[in-house]
Amino acid sequence: MDPRDVAEQALQKLEHGALLGTGLHNAIWRQTPMVAVEVVCFKGFEGDDYVLLAQRGVDEAYAGKLHSLGTIARASDGSIEEIIGRLNESEFGGMMRLRFLPSHSPIWYGREERGMMFSLLFLGRIVGVPPKGDWYPVEGVISGEVEGVIPFHREVLIPAAYKMLGCLRFSLEDSMGGHPG
Repeated sequence: MDPRDVAEQALQKLEHGALLGTGLHNAIWRQTPMVAVEVVCFKGFEGDDYVLLAQRGVDEAYAGKLHSLGTIARASDGSIEEIIGRLNESEFGGMMRLRFLPSHSPIWYGREERGMMFSLLFLGRIVGVPPKGDWYPVEGVISGEVEGVIPFHREVLIPAAYKMLGCLRFSLEDSMGGHPG
């Protein structure tokens, strides 16, 4: 029997929106694009900025690597707001506030070891002390001086988010007639 037929029959037996588990999820991801919701949080001021990164768990893809916090959209998610709410509770302990609405968020495409991915990129801010991760110097992360960052995050996500932050700062300076401080 063709493995595709076996996979199709097995998947049809699952309830819509059922959690698949890491192994099955990653196997499917290699065959079809996935959507990730990525929230990059910064603190500091221009020239002395820090980005929040957390270490991946030992049983996760990129085990032990540093990453910006995010999640993969699930079939059971009803809306982008639900995905962000789930991410906020599970990764940020309810302490994250978004800076950009989905309609203002660029979509980034990436191909990585798990498969093809489209990432919805948001700027976030933390209210209080983040429950996960530490703050790392942005320039050190982007340059590779900070080791162990997932390549896609170091090369694409964090630089793109940092560019968004720069545009936001420029808009604030422009609207305030100078530096926002």
